[in-house]
Amino acid sequence: TPSFNIYKIQAEGSNLYVGAIYSGDAVIKDYTSKGVENPAGDLTLQGKYALVWGFMYTDMPSSAVFSYATSKMNKPTLVADVAPAAEVMETDAIYKIQTANFVADGSNVYVAAMGYGNLAAKTANGTQNVSFAMDGAGNNENGLILVKTGAADVVKVYNNAPTSLSTDYYNLIDKMDVTNGTLYISGTYRGYNPFDNTLGTEGKSTSDIFVASVKTSTLEKNWVAVTPDKNDTEKSKYEDIQGTIIYPAGIQIVGAVKDVKTHAADSYYNYAIDFDGNVTSLSQAEAGS
Repeated sequence: TPSFNIYKIQAEGSNLYVGAIYSGDAVIKDYTSKGVENPAGDLTLQGKYALVWGFMYTDMPSSAVFSYATSKMNKPTLVADVAPAAEVMETDAIYKIQTANFVADGSNVYVAAMGYGNLAAKTANGTQNVSFAMDGAGNNENGLILVKTGAADVVKVYNNAPTSLSTDYYNLIDKMDVTNGTLYISGTYRGYNPFDNTLGTEGKSTSDIFVASVKTSTLEKNWVAVTPDKNDTEKSKYEDIQGTIIYPAGIQIVGAVKDVKTHAADSYYNYAIDFDGNVTSLSQAEAGS
């Protein structure tokens, strides 16, 4: 079941950056300045597969960020590939990337990906393998991998407490931006927050919204803030992000409480987070408008 879903594009400097979640083998074509195919310049994204129960192959979702030269929209170049660690794994477990995002800032590109199993972060300068725990009984560690590419690559792994909760639909990296030399990341999570494993949803809510502040130099966490539960109920309602704005004065998130079965919005709310991680709630009327 091959797929190729672009989740973001960004122009920065002389490059256009593209982020995608994919399964199966994908070839990003290159062309000459006259529009003629140039196979020597093609970029191949290698699909990852699991040999399940010894007789069936299935796709394992991967993520990649690549760039084009904006002058001719050619020369596809890999920035980072965060994916299962091997082309074919003989395993009954399915390793995967659940969600990914990126932001380009000058000559640096920051990539975030959440997933589980045996994964690897690949850049032009090398590959770092990362293993997130799976016990075979349904308890999975849904970890976070941060990658910075530029003059020097940095890979930072945020481990997570394993959970038996189904997280695929609720783990989301919504927005990444660099402001005043700091990387900010917003998203939702179920189970435990990878930036702070003491923050959990079990017994309280289906999913929660978070914002993390991260050092651009080392990708170390400065702080993580979680919005207070607001009308969400475990296994019945969940929190979802409708939009995040990160701007010089702070961070603003419009969220919604939705029905787990129908995904219909039950209510909306608006949160403002300052650059020290303090959360204040604004009016629902403002969020609605």
